[in-house]
Amino acid sequence: MIGLVFATRREAQPFFDQVRHHDCNEATQRVYRTHAFGRPVLTMLSGMGPQKAAEAVTHLIERHDVDKVLNAGICGAIDGNLTVGDLFWVSQARHADTPDGPQSFSCHFLESLPLPRARLITSQVPVFDPAQKEGFVDWAQLVDMEGAAIAEQCQAQGVPCLMLKGITDMADAEGKQSIADHMDEVAKRIAGVLVSVLLKLHEPNFNEGS
Repeated sequence: MIGLVFATRREAQPFFDQVRHHDCNEATQRVYRTHAFGRPVLTMLSGMGPQKAAEAVTHLIERHDVDKVLNAGICGAIDGNLTVGDLFWVSQARHADTPDGPQSFSCHFLESLPLPRARLITSQVPVFDPAQKEGFVDWAQLVDMEGAAIAEQCQAQGVPCLMLKGITDMADAEGKQSIADHMDEVAKRIAGVLVSVLLKLHEPNFNEGS
């Protein structure tokens, strides 16, 4: 079973608009049984932040026997050469409180879907201050609030993790407004790519890289 994790309903909505889904009615978790293109997928809205993301993935793996995790959602750009609207596979993810430490978590990607790859820093708080991201620029190109926690839990559980991110902002003083202006458009772009991703992931021997 594939587990698809979004942080928020707004990020997930364009995907939900194109698939059949129903709430699993779990008391403490927002889990939806989704029929995406004729194939079952468990879609979960984790909430924002690394702790909630880690709890969501653990729930999917331990309660629902998910054997592949796909995290899809928005991110900010650390690299000033990137552009709002760009989509990326995340190759590695790391927590912001250990930006210079040895611990990073590798992610898989689909070689058949040739998006560029980038490294991701995960922060517990939104990054809208250029000084705040200064310590990340030597390692990461992207920043979010969930990815490293998801990749870490998947690695601990021995489950492949794929991470698809779309840029909504440049992680600067205009970041809040940029997210508001571009989230829906970027979420639609991500949903469009998810069609191909989920079809490939359901193949018995999907072609993956890491």
